[in-house]
Amino acid sequence: MLLRDACERLGAAAAQVPPDIDVTTELLEDYPTPRLVAESRHARLVVVGDRGLGGLAGLPVGSVAITLAAHADCPVVVVRGEEPG
Repeated sequence: MLLRDACERLGAAAAQVPPDIDVTTELLEDYPTPRLVAESRHARLVVVGDRGLGGLAGLPVGSVAITLAAHADCPVVVVRGEEPG
């Protein structure tokens, strides 16, 4: 439930943007990269976080962000979180 709770919090935060900006959110239950690349064909901008729940801690961004930035059909913004501590 941790992932679903985090997605709900992000969806609530996304709802705070000005009303003239169309924001959609969706919880994907499969590997996200192919779906996000496909969705980028119809988007003006894709925004993703810098890290997921897995992966290597030493990388500055996760594999989804790297692959999406390389293959998306629209601009991609990778948002970094706060530094620990």
